[in-house]
Amino acid sequence: MNEGTITEATLQSGLRDIRLPGAAAGGPWAEVLATLALAGLLSLVLAALWRWLAQARRPARATLTLPNEAGARRICLLRRLKADHPDRYDAIRARLYTRDAPDNATLEAALADD
Repeated sequence: MNEGTITEATLQSGLRDIRLPGAAAGGPWAEVLATLALAGLLSLVLAALWRWLAQARRPARATLTLPNEAGARRICLLRRLKADHPDRYDAIRARLYTRDAPDNATLEAALADD
């Protein structure tokens, strides 16, 4: 088995922290830089994990549910038209606050023309 007894000094030397040799290139700065590199790598892994978890909880884009009130419905239709079809929105934007402003049916028709 073992050809001798293990001394306390041998046990203590095995329990010491892992360190670069004193004669390593860079000396103590190499140990500091190695620690910083490992910390940076760990932070990148944690940031990627955090981002992945945040995206997993984010709900999918909800379907458009329009309110029954005419004014609120009009605002929702205009916002949706601006987001989905900016060219159509630009065409009617100048008429929004005039007497010949498009009604809700016209806005719904503009959204339905895909």
